[in-house]
Amino acid sequence: MDELLELIHGWTSRVRLQKGLHWLFLGLACGLAIALIITFAARLFPILSTPALVVVSVGCALSSALAAFSIPWIITARTSSIKWAREFDQQFYLKERLSTALELREGIVTTQYEPLRRLQQEDAAQAALKLDINELVPLQLPTRYVLLAIAIALVLAAITALPNPQQQVLANRAQIQKVIDKQIQQLESAKQLVQQSQSLTDAQKTQIEQALNNAQKTLGEPDTSPEKALAAIHDAQSKLDNLSDPSTQNQVSDLQRAGQSLAPDQLTNPLANALENGNPAQAASQLRDLPQNNGQPLTNSQRQRLANQLDQIAQNIQNSNKVAASQLQQAAQQMRDMQDAAAQKSLNQVADELNQLAQKQTSQQQLTNTQASLENTLQSITEADQNAKAQSERLAQDSASQQSMSGQNGTAGQQDLQNQSGTSQGLQGQKVQPGNQQINANGGQASQANQQSNNASAQQSGAVQNSNSMATSSQHHEDVGSDSSVMAPQRINNAGQNVVLPDDTGQNVTNVNAPTNPGISNQATVPYQQVYAQYARTADEALQNGQIPAALQDYVRNYFSSLDPQHGQ
Repeated sequence: MDELLELIHGWTSRVRLQKGLHWLFLGLACGLAIALIITFAARLFPILSTPALVVVSVGCALSSALAAFSIPWIITARTSSIKWAREFDQQFYLKERLSTALELREGIVTTQYEPLRRLQQEDAAQAALKLDINELVPLQLPTRYVLLAIAIALVLAAITALPNPQQQVLANRAQIQKVIDKQIQQLESAKQLVQQSQSLTDAQKTQIEQALNNAQKTLGEPDTSPEKALAAIHDAQSKLDNLSDPSTQNQVSDLQRAGQSLAPDQLTNPLANALENGNPAQAASQLRDLPQNNGQPLTNSQRQRLANQLDQIAQNIQNSNKVAASQLQQAAQQMRDMQDAAAQKSLNQVADELNQLAQKQTSQQQLTNTQASLENTLQSITEADQNAKAQSERLAQDSASQQSMSGQNGTAGQQDLQNQSGTSQGLQGQKVQPGNQQINANGGQASQANQQSNNASAQQSGAVQNSNSMATSSQHHEDVGSDSSVMAPQRINNAGQNVVLPDDTGQNVTNVNAPTNPGISNQATVPYQQVYAQYARTADEALQNGQIPAALQDYVRNYFSSLDPQHGQ
């Protein structure tokens, strides 16, 4: 009985495999179709790069195929062996042998006669072993699904291989994102410097860090647009501007002008240098030492000079720091009154003011450095965005130029075809006239002959007139370019008739054998043998230079060959 179960389990696996192959290629076709839709969308919108599209396409195809291949196992996961046996009985015409044997084994059908149960199982096993499961359940590929999957795969490969117009947009985005990531790191460094600053107050640090954090958050968002990033940087700059104190810079500038305005003096030269260099802390230190000269009291002359210098400094800083200016004026007056102790106290107060200014200056310098970091970020993102837009515009212009050149080439090709058609019609319209063995060539060869010799042109004109006169009494036909051969006129062995044209006085000199026609002011004769050689050379040059279409070259050769004077002799 175990052998029968193993056989049923083997059949079950083969049936699942057969159905799995069917679903496999159907799922593969569906996955490729999904990848094709994504690829089309990627050509319309900048969503995925070409390498990413290849990965997505392969992933869609494999996942869809594997999912479809597992469908038969999923559907039949809870199907019992007895149910499979019933299905095999019906499919293989076993007349319920397998199902009955399994039902007897499982006790679904009971019998008290044990030999009958054993005979039933043996009969079912023998009937099952006689079947060729490979023939009954063949593993064949579904042709239509295979072809469908191949067709979609070829279309997908072709579209993926074509240049994607959105690829440049994605490349520009990647470049801008790279710049943004670098600037996020720069802002993080600026934030750490703010945290480590000793000159900034806690309130200032909190506001600066909040502004930088907001800018970093915006820059760190996925697919942040340059416009949004620039707006975040501008917002952070605006918040830092609110923290800056313009009066601090004004005070430092006035102190620098005060130091520059001081006259050279041994007593105040160190102070003047500190002020001129914009160093309030060093200037404060120098102020504390002014009332004494190397530890010795000042003389009256020195007090007067120092008082004048202090008044000069007070005058320069009057607009930006009235308190310090008043204290300097007070100290100057005290120096004149020889109140050195009071003057020292006033100068110490001014020095304290300068020390506070120095702290503010350091804070402002820290804000300036942070603003510089933001400005650098702003410029970097702006340049990256402008470069991306410029590159996109160049690509668009190149594409438009290529399309324009393609259109011009197509127009030139049509004009060439029209010119060739006109040449063909012109050659087909040439007439063959028997006349007096003269050639009436209205094509390009006669035109070239006329350019080479004016005398030959005159001779041709007379010959044409004579030929047309004779044509009124004889029949002729035209070569219109049909498939029939060109008519060769009957040979005339004489030298032809002479045509005498009017002379310079305008009087006609007639020939008894030729009609009277107006002409040029000289006389010309056109012997047939002389004209033929010139025209034949012109026609041969036209054939060699490719001026006559290939389809008409044989006609031209036959025509001039038939007129050859040597041909009839």
